[in-house]
Amino acid sequence: MNGAPDGQGLPEAPGTLFSNSGEQFYDGDATGGRLSEKSRVILWGLGVVRWILGAFFSTFFILSVLVVGWTTRAAQREVLRTWWRRSPIRRQTRNFADFAAADPATRDHAAWPTWFAGSRSANSASAGRTRRWLRRALGGVVLNARLGLQVLANTWVLTLPGCLMWAVAWYAGWQNSFNKGYEHAWFGPTVFILGMVLFSAAMAYVPLAQARQASTGDWRRFYDFRIVWRLVRRRWLSSLALALVWAGACSLVLLVKLMPQLAQYAPNLTDRPMAEMAAVSQRFFGVMAMGLFPLFVGLRLLAARVYAEALRSGFQSGALTEDDLGEAEWQALRRLELLTPVPVPERGRWVRLAAWLATRTGRLAAGAAVFLIWFAFSFLAMVSEFAAITDFGRGWWNQPMVQLPWFDYTPARLRQGEAVDSIPSKNAARIPKDRASAEGP
Repeated sequence: MNGAPDGQGLPEAPGTLFSNSGEQFYDGDATGGRLSEKSRVILWGLGVVRWILGAFFSTFFILSVLVVGWTTRAAQREVLRTWWRRSPIRRQTRNFADFAAADPATRDHAAWPTWFAGSRSANSASAGRTRRWLRRALGGVVLNARLGLQVLANTWVLTLPGCLMWAVAWYAGWQNSFNKGYEHAWFGPTVFILGMVLFSAAMAYVPLAQARQASTGDWRRFYDFRIVWRLVRRRWLSSLALALVWAGACSLVLLVKLMPQLAQYAPNLTDRPMAEMAAVSQRFFGVMAMGLFPLFVGLRLLAARVYAEALRSGFQSGALTEDDLGEAEWQALRRLELLTPVPVPERGRWVRLAAWLATRTGRLAAGAAVFLIWFAFSFLAMVSEFAAITDFGRGWWNQPMVQLPWFDYTPARLRQGEAVDSIPSKNAARIPKDRASAEGP
């Protein structure tokens, strides 16, 4: 698996967990096998730290790439965990952490991904002491950045063409309004509708494609169009629910984006200096990131579950072959004893016909509904950009819940407010002296 250790293993101890920073502690006492009170506090504390760090990174353009990579690793873990729940060997292990820690290939999935620390089980015997320390301390940052860039680039390949068409249509529409070029009035709406079609079609594919890239650990698997579309069709009802939840989350971000525009009409903010308003805006989006970051992660985990169930059922029913699986997926399914085909009970002719008609009708209806959901969101994106124009056209080329989770929409004019506010104050300080000298004898 991508990011999984491939070197020396750690000595295995029953009930051993590894924390976010690489420390190990025991998850049970000598008798009950339950989490000790100290271990519960550590796990809870680590979860809060991950949450705060993820929300903090989501307020910066560059650091939000780390969020994409970290979430990809979390989705990879969720795929494995979903298969473990369906595995016949689940009863042989007390929990998922024990199962994951028992094999070097999945040991890093015993706990949530790390933000900074590298894998303790990686083979670094041949490296120097400084290099080993850097890998141990910052290996997670490198891995998160690499995976984040890979996922982001693949996602933009399919979604950016439609987003850029929105921006072109926006520019063409305003040019037509200012220059009164009514003979070219068709160009803007036509390009925008074409962009809506491209974006909607891409979003019917992207969620499960991202999950496949995370599961296999190979960025090229993102473009397995035949396999991903087959999985989408097999789980058409789940894909419809996923599209509805995902588009709803995207619409929520659009509402949050409008807050600075609405805040300028608040009586207690209108007379404040711009630097102070910028600080208020940044604090507001920081608080919003505390809720939007787990929502961003939850969408990827939900897509990972849909993908895992579709892949498992597809393989066991014979719709997929071993060639359709990634190497890491095949190894995990073999270990979980999920490579055995599950026979489909024989049904009567009329029952098979009714089931085929119902499935085909449902797929067509679900496909149309998914397309309409994202088509409607495209219109909302245009409305939100009309109400609050973002800097550098960001409202067009980046949708935070789809592409880069960058949730700080503080306008640039407010970020530069401190320098702007300082100029009048200096001039005001000089005015009495200038006037005195001018009015003097």
